[in-house]
Amino acid sequence: GLTPETAGAQSEHWCGVLQEVRVKSRSLADYVEQVADFCNNKLWGDLSCAVFVDPKTQKRSKAEVDYLIRSLKYGGIAVNLPTHIAFAIPTLTWGGYPGHTIYDIQSGNACVHNTSCLLDTQKSVIYGPWKAPIYPVWNYDNINLENTAKGLVKFFAYPNIANMAALAMQAMFGTP
Repeated sequence: GLTPETAGAQSEHWCGVLQEVRVKSRSLADYVEQVADFCNNKLWGDLSCAVFVDPKTQKRSKAEVDYLIRSLKYGGIAVNLPTHIAFAIPTLTWGGYPGHTIYDIQSGNACVHNTSCLLDTQKSVIYGPWKAPIYPVWNYDNINLENTAKGLVKFFAYPNIANMAALAMQAMFGTP
């Protein structure tokens, strides 16, 4: 793995990038603090991030996981989900973490979506299961993606139990 000094962290990537960065630490609390510092102060851009934590660690180390989520300065945080899921839910905010000026714009200084019209939002956090209960709609090989996408749009436009059930049925048929 890369070190925090050798990771490609000085430009915002507009595509999927995976870098394994090793963070040396003395304890889980120290690790979480160093990870938050690295993400907030060394990685350029603060639109969104994904945090993957298995259920045992979430339960056993709840305080540390909660500290990490609170400490991360990103406009959207997806736990055990890809970040585009946070973008796809219109009630969540989507935008860079607040506080940038035009001289250090990073990922922006405003947010979109927020259909609940909440004021002074800092970030949106969405949690998902460690293992999806159905075949993930966003997988590249989903064979029913077009119908599932139509169901998703209908559910977002008219959120009710019937449209949710129809969406779930379409999603279940996507397994290759």
